[in-house]
Amino acid sequence: MNSLKIFNSILFFFIYQILFSQFDYKVGYDYYYENSDLYKDKKAILYANKNESVFVIEDKILDPKTLKINDENKVVGDTIDNIEEVFKSFKESTVLSKSYIKFTKDKTILDPMSLFIWELIPNETKNILGYECNKAKIKFRGRDYYAFYTKEIEIKDGPWKWNNLPGLILEVNEKNGVLKIVANNIETGNFSYSMKLDKKNTISFEKAVEEGKIKFQNKKKELEEKYNGSVNVDFSNSLEEYDLN
Repeated sequence: MNSLKIFNSILFFFIYQILFSQFDYKVGYDYYYENSDLYKDKKAILYANKNESVFVIEDKILDPKTLKINDENKVVGDTIDNIEEVFKSFKESTVLSKSYIKFTKDKTILDPMSLFIWELIPNETKNILGYECNKAKIKFRGRDYYAFYTKEIEIKDGPWKWNNLPGLILEVNEKNGVLKIVANNIETGNFSYSMKLDKKNTISFEKAVEEGKIKFQNKKKELEEKYNGSVNVDFSNSLEEYDLN
């Protein structure tokens, strides 16, 4: 092999490493979210190692180009594939996810891992996929959650934003049934994934709510003056509690 081929091979290797992160675990989850716009049941995958992870939710949304109002006064249209990603860096102790706060959906939310303070529940165990799991609970942004994690897989990770338990989280349930995530498969090996989430355009959750509220109030004032009435929007269906009113 001549020097040019060697150089090209090395260059390809480094480009591949930049574009595709390498992970030791690939964990499949059944993901149920009661307040989803279209489909409540989804499939999700956690790609993880001890330094970082990406949680990927496979979903479908209405194509904005095809939206229309049907005879029942409902918004309908063609569906298209949509991928939601949550990135965790254990070196930086941060969690990145797309903002779903109204008027800030072009932003990426940055949460510190220190937010996730669990209460361990002793003497309550469960077997999931052959792994003995312990129970824990947490209150996070207006909702109560219960989780089962296994110490047999020593990474402090889990589905969605969940982390900071002494082992891999295999199940999470919201107290009122709004969210349920359960592992259905665990693989070990060398897995690649190219993340699309914007890591640069980040903002804190609190700052996103602040910015969203300013934009919403301006839009609300505009509509109230135009139609000579009051505008009130219910934001309570959000998984993470916030209010722009």
